[in-house]
Amino acid sequence: MNRLNTITPVGTLLAALAMTASTFIAPASAEPPPCREASPQACHEQQENRCRSAIESMLQTMKATPLKSERESKDVAELITRVEKMLSDNRSRGIEECRSWGDLNHIVVHQ
Repeated sequence: MNRLNTITPVGTLLAALAMTASTFIAPASAEPPPCREASPQACHEQQENRCRSAIESMLQTMKATPLKSERESKDVAELITRVEKMLSDNRSRGIEECRSWGDLNHIVVHQ
């Protein structure tokens, strides 16, 4: 049997997420451009804004990815709920957006 025909119910979503994540992860793994802000706090805020943008983009992609079956839709809805709960919990506890970006990727990869 062709392995492409045995993709898990959220395989389509994972492929879309991998493409979206590569947009943000590749630049993050490269040497970041120097921060030209006057203070370390301003540089930190700039990085947090980038992470928040990556999170919002990933969630938007997860919600917009077309799915093939009712089961895929159910599985993806549960995944999105888990991610949104994690984000809500992290934000209410004051956890940084870049940490939440890592947590989001962990949830998606290890589902």
